[in-house]
Amino acid sequence: MTQWIILLIIFLFGSCLGSFLNVCIYRLPLNLSIVFPNSFCPACQSPIRPYDNIPLFSFFFLKGKCRNCGVKISWRYPLVEA
Repeated sequence: MTQWIILLIIFLFGSCLGSFLNVCIYRLPLNLSIVFPNSFCPACQSPIRPYDNIPLFSFFFLKGKCRNCGVKISWRYPLVEA
C-alpha cells in the first residue's frame, strides 16, 4: 500500500470515530441510548438518511443544514469529525 492509501484509511477511520463521539457528546448528557434510535436531527427529530450520515462530506454537501427542516447544523460536528 502506498502512504496515501494508508493516510486515507486513517482519516476515514478517524472521521467515523469522531462521528460516534458526536453521538456520545449529544446523547449521554440527555441519558439517551448511543445505539438506538439511529441518528436524527436535534431540531426536527427526523431520521438522518444513511447517505447523509457520511462524516464531513455530508455537512459540506448539505451546506451545514438539515435536509428536512433546513436548521443549521452546529460546526461542532465537522470539527469533532475532522
